[in-house]
Amino acid sequence: MLMNYLYSFLDWVMNRCYEFCGSYGFAIILFTLLSKIVLLPISLWTYMNSITMIKIQPDINFLKVKYYGLKDTIAEEQAKLFKEKKYHPLTSTILPIIQLVIFIGVVGADRAGIDNPVIDMSFVTVD
Repeated sequence: MLMNYLYSFLDWVMNRCYEFCGSYGFAIILFTLLSKIVLLPISLWTYMNSITMIKIQPDINFLKVKYYGLKDTIAEEQAKLFKEKKYHPLTSTILPIIQLVIFIGVVGADRAGIDNPVIDMSFVTVD
């Protein structure tokens, strides 16, 4: 049911892009640009989180050397470090998940459009 709303919304957006451009190729390009603009804040958040990870990597390596063999202690110290530096390990998965949902929605909207064509084909005759 939720996916039907997603299909309907993305179909509506793609139809508006087509009405604006008049070409399916340009409509797809416009839709791609719009989706990139909408996802830009999440992308920036993900990239900043990646930079934070690069900056704290030496500290993590130090913890691994300091507490060699003590996996629980390393995990606790890493959790403290992540909290102190405001790093969220699962942030890097958010953007691909959202992009996957959009991709599934676009494919579903495309399939729904194929199953329920808007174009009137009654004038076509088969000999």
